[in-house]
Amino acid sequence: MNGTNEQQQGTMKCFHSGSIKLNGVFAAVDATVHPEVSGKFGVKGFPTLKLFHPNREVPKPPVEAKWSDEPSSVNHLTGDTFSSFITENKNVLTMFYAPWCGHCKKAKPHFTAAAEKLKDNADSRLAAVDCTEVKDICQKYGVSGYPTFKLFQNGELGEPFTGGRDEAGFVNFMSTLSPSSSSRQAGDL
Repeated sequence: MNGTNEQQQGTMKCFHSGSIKLNGVFAAVDATVHPEVSGKFGVKGFPTLKLFHPNREVPKPPVEAKWSDEPSSVNHLTGDTFSSFITENKNVLTMFYAPWCGHCKKAKPHFTAAAEKLKDNADSRLAAVDCTEVKDICQKYGVSGYPTFKLFQNGELGEPFTGGRDEAGFVNFMSTLSPSSSSRQAGDL
């Protein structure tokens, strides 16, 4: 583990200095190279330290509900629905995410609340794409970090998203694209 931030390096110093005694082996796994290992043990942020005691069963991470299974006004797109949805809707702000991503989890309730606020605006839709399931679309649009927000207008990639990652930021950004509803939507916040 070649830490790049102060917190990670400080943690490593504790282990190397012997100030923390462990009965076992300390190992590092690069989760970007071995995502199956990080997924198996529920690693969702970096760095993550896990202690496994010898002769004990490895704990199973808690199972989280899929975002697409939660009721909301966010349109969850798949490989089969992506193209038709962005073509059939005038303005679609799409959140490309990974379920394990901490920043995505932080943005999710704000994005969901914004979708609820905008649900009656025929010109504005909020959508989400799980990049762990729809890799080809995420690669096609150059998604390399999570979350990534991209605007599609009438089926084409639109202007860059410049709003904040909170409910007001999403609503205000979408309201500027739909002048007929901007005063009502922005005022409803």
